[in-house]
Amino acid sequence: MPGIGSPPPPPGIAPSEIPRLAELTGQCPFARRQSLVAFLTRDHLHAQGKALTSTNEPFEVRFKSEGPGTVSIQDAAVTAGGANGWHSHPGMVFVTVVSGSITWYDENCNPTNYNAGDAWVEGDKLHAFKVTSATTAHLMAVFVTAQGDALRTDQPAPSCDTGNLGL
Repeated sequence: MPGIGSPPPPPGIAPSEIPRLAELTGQCPFARRQSLVAFLTRDHLHAQGKALTSTNEPFEVRFKSEGPGTVSIQDAAVTAGGANGWHSHPGMVFVTVVSGSITWYDENCNPTNYNAGDAWVEGDKLHAFKVTSATTAHLMAVFVTAQGDALRTDQPAPSCDTGNLGL
């Protein structure tokens, strides 16, 4: 996949901003491999969609942001037994496990197991995960943040993590 700097920046992004985006994604030292696959900056991000589910139930989704925002796509691989540390995001993140499995912990250290094919949404609440599969976990993430914000904010561990979680 192309790394940062491979595609030309979209309209409105100065070439000088590309190193800044690389710096922002560099804040994820847990990843064995990571790259910013794409990014898009716009003044307002709005979308909605409607459909029927396979059981003919109505489905609707809406997304709206105010102010200049950036959409970033990240491809990351975390080695078996690895953890990404406690952090939060200054926006929303849509995450999918492509391969492997992880245990994700919320701010109260409540675990949720995610396997290949699972997806979830993260935000400004404290969280962390560790890889529980015997192989590297491959994750894809779509970040929606305010223009110029980092993709993650490292945080101290909550009081419920007394070191026994391996994070």
